[in-house]
Amino acid sequence: MMMSYPLARGLTSSLRPALALASSTLPQQQQLLSTTTPLPSSTFFSRSFSSSPLLSNTTTTEINAVPPTTPSKSIHKLGVEEWAPSEHVIWTQEEMEGVQQTHKEPVKPWDHLAFTGTKVVRAFFDVASGYSFGPITEKKLLRRIVFLETVAGIPGMVAGSLRHLKSLRRIERDMGWIQTLLDEAENERMHLLVFREIARPSIFTKAAVFFSQIIAWNAFFSFYLIAPKACHRFVGYIEEEAVHTYTGALNLLREGKLPLWQNKPCPPAGIEYWGLKKDATMEDLLLAVRADEAHHRDVNHMFADIQPTDPNPMAKRPLPKTP
Repeated sequence: MMMSYPLARGLTSSLRPALALASSTLPQQQQLLSTTTPLPSSTFFSRSFSSSPLLSNTTTTEINAVPPTTPSKSIHKLGVEEWAPSEHVIWTQEEMEGVQQTHKEPVKPWDHLAFTGTKVVRAFFDVASGYSFGPITEKKLLRRIVFLETVAGIPGMVAGSLRHLKSLRRIERDMGWIQTLLDEAENERMHLLVFREIARPSIFTKAAVFFSQIIAWNAFFSFYLIAPKACHRFVGYIEEEAVHTYTGALNLLREGKLPLWQNKPCPPAGIEYWGLKKDATMEDLLLAVRADEAHHRDVNHMFADIQPTDPNPMAKRPLPKTP
């Protein structure tokens, strides 16, 4: 709708006093901002999310005092300095070497259903990756790992998204589950990106991943709406199989049955992400990934043991139960 010229002229004239007042007070506002008392550490959200100087109490001196992020040793194709600028567990050598293959015995009917589903998925992966045919080679391992990690990042994202929507819908707290689930999805995605540095998936593998993601996402989404505890038990069993796979790969490597990986350097992205030593090899990479999978195994079995309304024991700050 077009505004008539006289009306527009009248509005402009009426706004001139207000604009003049704002211009006259701007130097005082800038002087006030430059002398603002530094914020206490408790006002985290004001420091993190206020970008406009007129909305923030943070002084220019404070902003300039923030140290820059450490540049990545690995060149990211998108030009960012960090591969994953989020918090995640950095394992010690003792923790990585001490990972055990554990198994949660199914007790309830949905436990048995989840365990049976895991065996079906394992059989499918064995055939798709070539594990069921002939000796295990580096090529078969990479195919299996890439295929596994493209699907492994789905459950955490689906569960975290559904719990996020539930929290918004009911206008109540999530009790600390969402971040743990999203961290799991991010961690699994990083596994894929690191192995992608040494793998070259074929068109067949990419096509299989495409259709597997469609099936896995929609199936897990549907089941999580109905039985979230069973879904977490299923993921726990899947992670048991992942620990078994990486343990088997480590054993083959140490026995000299994977000659192409003997003393092969770990991709730079993996060294940075897990904080590995500069001369880390594929053995160190497999140890770190296996430790992650063991962690996901235990967390998902824990989620299956507690109620969906219970506080997340893995949360950084313990949350009380909602009355």
